Parts: sequence; C-alpha cells; structure tokens
Amino acid sequence: MSLSAGCFTVIRGGNLSYYITLALLFVSGIGYGTYLSVDFALLLDILPSIHNKAKDIAVWNQALILPQVLATPIGGFILDFFEQFNCELGLGYIILFAITAAYFFISGIFVVKMDVP
Repeated sequence: MSLSAGCFTVIRGGNLSYYITLALLFVSGIGYGTYLSVDFALLLDILPSIHNKAKDIAVWNQALILPQVLATPIGGFILDFFEQFNCELGLGYIILFAITAAYFFISGIFVVKMDVP
C-alpha cells in the first residue's frame, strides 16, 4: 500500500494515467484487505480476556475510525494549501500522497514489531 501511494505522487496526466491509477488502486485494495485480515487475527490473539473481547474490539474499532475522521479535514487543508502555489503541477496531491505513503510505511513497521504471545 505504501508503494501504491508513493506511485500516486509521480503519476501525471496523460493517456494511460487513468488505467495506471486503477491498477494501483487494485493492488492497494489487495494490500489493505490483507492488512485488515492480519490485523484482526493479531487483535484476537493478543486480547487478554476472553470475556471482554467484544468490548475491546469496539474500543479498537473506535480507534480506527477516529484517525479517518480527523484525516479528512487535515488532508483537505493540505490539499487546498499546496494547490494554491502551482495548480498545474498538482503539488497538493503530491504532498498528500507522499504523507499517506509515509504513514502506511510507519504503520507497517509498528505491526511488524508487535509481540504475539
């Protein structure tokens, strides 16, 4: 997913850019689905109490939703702020996708370092 988001930073207009974007979105979707399935499996393995798993999963789900709610207006601000400098280049999208690629990479590092009992 990090590589797909990184590739979005260098895609420019042209005849094939739409199809390249669709292919990258397909790869990104496969990566995200794989990430979520492994994430749920790790979650169920590391939860301490079998009796409170539903409550713990609900709290974990809220922790997933909150960054998405906050990232939307922040991403919009980043996009609007940098698009005013050079709209033909698409600087806002380049910076937005570069930040997204960095966050995907950092989250992958944190998941790899997680200890499973």
